[in-house]
Amino acid sequence: MSWAQYVDKLKGPDDDGDVNIGEAAIVGYASGAESVWAASPALTGITPAEIKTLVGSDRMGFYSTGLVLGGMRCTVIRDLLLDKPFTMDLKTKATETDKSTYSVTIAKSNKGKTGRQTGRRLIVYMYNK
Repeated sequence: MSWAQYVDKLKGPDDDGDVNIGEAAIVGYASGAESVWAASPALTGITPAEIKTLVGSDRMGFYSTGLVLGGMRCTVIRDLLLDKPFTMDLKTKATETDKSTYSVTIAKSNKGKTGRQTGRRLIVYMYNK
């Protein structure tokens, strides 16, 4: 299965037929090779600098200033990305063009290999309203 197919699968219905994930992305975070491997439209703008911030050791300002993901300002709700369970929960901030806010979960994985892209990846889920 390609990364793009995996993103499409994440956005599909769950066992109950509900579609909870509106957007998803698979992001590589290996040092010097930070990039988006596959993403649905709202998350294609995730930058290498944003990825470095997510996995970096300086986490002091996350709760006070938030962070940016794919150009969207986010409030950090919970940050355990560097510790078990290796997840982070965010809430996007409303903008002038989109008054809605969205919940975002980022999960970290260090294992696995598919083609050229090996191991270190983040899986980003943006939930429907």
